Amino acid sequence: MDGEVGLGSGLEGGSPRDGSVSWHRARTRAMVGLDLAVDEDGYQAFGFRGFVELEHATTVGASLHYTFALSKKVGLFGGFTGVIAPETLVGVEAGSTIVFPLGKTLGIFLEPSLAALPLGSDVPSGSVVIWALLNAGLRFGL
Repeated sequence: MDGEVGLGSGLEGGSPRDGSVSWHRARTRAMVGLDLAVDEDGYQAFGFRGFVELEHATTVGASLHYTFALSKKVGLFGGFTGVIAPETLVGVEAGSTIVFPLGKTLGIFLEPSLAALPLGSDVPSGSVVIWALLNAGLRFGL
């Protein structure tokens, strides 16, 4: 079992039916996470990330994903993500987790990800919301 606490931001874009994509900076978010290994070697895990977007309107969201570790320091994940309140956005995401160890149970993590959110009450008509994000912070073994 591993936990994370961090901050993130990146780019957010929308893809209307004409195929163009308009990008702007994504809101800064605070996040907490938990990964639970499903095998003795820890190569497979299910993860949960809760986040709060802090700028403009405050939003609350979560991600659920499956992670496959390529090593103790690098993993790839895929799953579902979305904003729960005050409006909804739901979609899929993929990314990686890179850990820089600071000791036996502590490390700094970087988590780049890409998400496409086509469903929800906050999706502009005829569009898909796209997130290209980078989360960073502390990762600790529990």
